[in-house]
Amino acid sequence: EEHSSPQGQKYYFNKKTKQSVWTKPYELKDAEEKAAGDKWRICFKEGRKYYFNNETKQSVWQTPKEIIEKAASIKKEEEEKAK
Repeated sequence: EEHSSPQGQKYYFNKKTKQSVWTKPYELKDAEEKAAGDKWRICFKEGRKYYFNNETKQSVWQTPKEIIEKAASIKKEEEEKAK
């Protein structure tokens, strides 16, 4: 479950393990977040989404092609598993 601390920072609580973590668990991420992996960070500035490449330290406003392609593949896999 997603919650917010008194300071407004999001954290995630696992009811089964009774543990809280600051980083979003993989199981709760959407396809785009999963596709971003460790290489890309999805950020927001003034309500606009942008992408920060952790390797090159560059930011872009448009969704990188590799994220689009990988997210589509992840979605397809998840839909197949759900059948």
